[in-house]
Amino acid sequence: MTTEIYSCLDGQSLEQGKLDVGEIASREDALADAERRCSANRAFKKIVYYNLSANGDFRVLFSYSNPHWRPAPPRGAKAAKHPRPAARKAKPKAPARPTLLARLMRSLGLD
Repeated sequence: MTTEIYSCLDGQSLEQGKLDVGEIASREDALADAERRCSANRAFKKIVYYNLSANGDFRVLFSYSNPHWRPAPPRGAKAAKHPRPAARKAKPKAPARPTLLARLMRSLGLD
């Protein structure tokens, strides 16, 4: 017997949730699997297990609401949490040292 596993985030319907297919035989196995999935991703709010028979019928095997649920952080939240340091301003360059030829010409007064 095949089991469809729907993992839903907050505000998602079952059709929008993540679908996995597995072989879950009992409610105890489904509970252990749901706890493992919720500990791996705390953003899952609800997990539902459906058993599918060979003739296409289905029934709800188990439904689990995550007691440790927390909302998923918005996209780009890590970047806002740890902003990049501001770029340093470049130091002004010292004037270039005159070449040997330029110094010689200046010393002879041939500028």
